Amino acid sequence: FRVVDPLNEILRLNGDADGAHSVKIDATTLDIDVTTVDIDATTTDVSGDLLVGDTLKVGAGDNILTVSQANGDVFINNNALNKDVVFNVTRSGSDEAMRIDGQDLFLNVTNKIKVTNDATADPVAGSELQFVNTGLPTNTGVTDDKPLATISAQTDGVVSSKILMEDAVVVHGNQGVISFDVMVDGNLVTLMEMNTPSRELATNYDSTITIPHNMDVIGDLYTNTMEFAERIVPDDPGGATIGTGLLPWGDLFLYDGNGTGADASDQSAHIYFKNNNDAAADVEISHQPTVGLRIKDDKQLQFKSANTYIYGSGTNPNEILYLVAPTLNVSGQTILADATSATSTTTGALQVAGGISTL
Repeated sequence: FRVVDPLNEILRLNGDADGAHSVKIDATTLDIDVTTVDIDATTTDVSGDLLVGDTLKVGAGDNILTVSQANGDVFINNNALNKDVVFNVTRSGSDEAMRIDGQDLFLNVTNKIKVTNDATADPVAGSELQFVNTGLPTNTGVTDDKPLATISAQTDGVVSSKILMEDAVVVHGNQGVISFDVMVDGNLVTLMEMNTPSRELATNYDSTITIPHNMDVIGDLYTNTMEFAERIVPDDPGGATIGTGLLPWGDLFLYDGNGTGADASDQSAHIYFKNNNDAAADVEISHQPTVGLRIKDDKQLQFKSANTYIYGSGTNPNEILYLVAPTLNVSGQTILADATSATSTTTGALQVAGGISTL
């Protein structure tokens, strides 16, 4: 079929003895105004634009994909029951890039997701990934148009990012939780969890980071207050210090225990000097509440050198206190009381300035 010019062919119907018939239309615009257009052909090649006024259907029978629009909104619908919508790209072959699961209704992306308001920007600036209300109870105070969590990159000119948990008051629950989980032998294990407890009381607003397993901090860790449930230990025996020469600690507070009686010191804080393979401490210092400090066994309290020291021996009530020094100088009045009998043994010279009297 030609118009005016014998060479201006607009329609050709080709018949083939083997049944491979074809229709060729060569026109700037082809307007088909019918209710339904059914093209049953092996290949349909449209070299220009294809305008469909209502719905474009692909497939046959129950396995039909439709593309339609209503009021400016575009709908892509896989009408096959519980089937997926798969997005493939061609690189070294046909690679699946994204899949919308029709059975469980989730999105599976085989590579990275980049959310940005500027496709040419690198790094991404001013972008957000929001998680909106997914059916929380009505007492949460969160509306459907308010995100529960937002992961965003800032637009303040600084390369930074943030994860924002929505401030929703949930009675007897956490306001928001950021959890880092891994699968270990088929079980979900929480490595770290960050949350804020319910704000039923204005004073109950302390953020909490829960780490149920080990945590290694390679750099410095700065905090105002740190609480320990059981103990602080070094990486190796004797391999760590408390404070440094440039940053010494201030006050040291040890537990008193408030105990009474002969064994009251067992309830108070103790100081032990020992190696990791020793069965018992070499030196043990304890606190006797309301009385003072106690050095266990016959260990010495030395002054300046190993030649000058104080120590005790014997057992209750027959303890003996030893004052040992090359020269022992007792300055002032010395009273020895509560002795029913006494034996004095002096090794070396005994010098008395003044006099000796008995009570």
